[in-house]
Amino acid sequence: MQRPVLLPEFGSTPTFDGAKSKHKSIDRAILLWMYPIMYTQILKFEHAATCADPNEEEALEIITNLDSLVDKISDSDQIEDKKSLKKNLQILESAFVGLTEKHKVIYLTYKAYERVGKNIPRSVSKKLQETLELVPVTIRIYKRDANKHVDNYLKENNARKQQP
Repeated sequence: MQRPVLLPEFGSTPTFDGAKSKHKSIDRAILLWMYPIMYTQILKFEHAATCADPNEEEALEIITNLDSLVDKISDSDQIEDKKSLKKNLQILESAFVGLTEKHKVIYLTYKAYERVGKNIPRSVSKKLQETLELVPVTIRIYKRDANKHVDNYLKENNARKQQP
């Protein structure tokens, strides 16, 4: 007996097939099918305070300026918090002098989406490739160059501030 299971948070297509189960009890088979899903969602909740993965409807956009970056990374809806974050990030505008627009877009987009130990979402990576007309290897090189450029600028800027 095959009973399709529809779970809206995991997609609208049935993925459970009772015929593939080794258990005679369909209820037990569904539970065993759901355990890995529940385990993954619990881990996601522990690390990211959310269970849901971004879906296609969510706007995962390329970040082209500091305002977009502030809107993306700011957890607060408070205008004062966003202004404070923007003021702190304003030094990046000076750091971007000498970089091409492609370097800037790649740098900002990676800062918005990249998490420790994780790559940016695949859909964002594809949008970068299509929009900037670059292959993944070139994007990685641009990212490396932009990171070096900004890091060097920040080191020089901090060194100047520390000198009397």
